[in-house]
Amino acid sequence: MAPTALSRIAAPTAATALVSTGLAIVVNLATGSIDSVWLWLAVAALTALSFGVSLWLHSRQPAAAPAGGIVLHDVEGAGVTAKNIRSTGTGAEITGGRFTGDLTFDGITAGEDPGTP
Repeated sequence: MAPTALSRIAAPTAATALVSTGLAIVVNLATGSIDSVWLWLAVAALTALSFGVSLWLHSRQPAAAPAGGIVLHDVEGAGVTAKNIRSTGTGAEITGGRFTGDLTFDGITAGEDPGTP
């Protein structure tokens, strides 16, 4: 079953807001109280809970996509030519490679709809 907007966005946001607000209130009470041992223990507990919520939110993030829509890794050749390539990605990435001749790129477009002329 596909996650709904409530489970993907609203629930994690609400959890973060509740823990943060609760922590702020307890810190306010603890700093204004003469006998605040239990309040400071609550601050420690809410801080740990905040840490747990942060880890939970981080684990829900999708894996980072490569920066480039066009990716070339370890290309080797006497002459490499790439022409008229379109990608919806955000850029081009070239890592590694050994070239003994010309390296030519012409008409490469990234970050656009491939159907756009």
